[in-house]
Amino acid sequence: MCAIIRASALLAVIVLLNPAVSGCSRAISIHTQVLNVGATKIACLRRPCPHRGVYRPVAGGLEARKDALIYADNDGRIGPPHLDAAPEIAAAVKTAWDAQKCVQIDGSFDTSVSGQPTLHIVRLLGACP
Repeated sequence: MCAIIRASALLAVIVLLNPAVSGCSRAISIHTQVLNVGATKIACLRRPCPHRGVYRPVAGGLEARKDALIYADNDGRIGPPHLDAAPEIAAAVKTAWDAQKCVQIDGSFDTSVSGQPTLHIVRLLGACP
């Protein structure tokens, strides 16, 4: 009897955690990484200058940060890429972007869905170090 209850409980957990089974609109099967979104801490004497962007966290100077850029706002007029995230996470990322702040996320960046740059966010990790 105990084995049946344990097996049923395990099956319930698998069903709840599996987006395809639990009824979620999309299943997430992406390779995620830690990414910084927002202020890049890159200062330039002339434009274009990537003040905001999506980039991999790196140690090092200006060139290392420039090489880590995946998406950049070079003139202060470009918004963040399309955000594929829970509404509260997307709002927090957009707020940080607009305020010239930086947040770290666990997610991925691609352009394969519609040709539009898309940031898939699994979770918000907090402010950039």
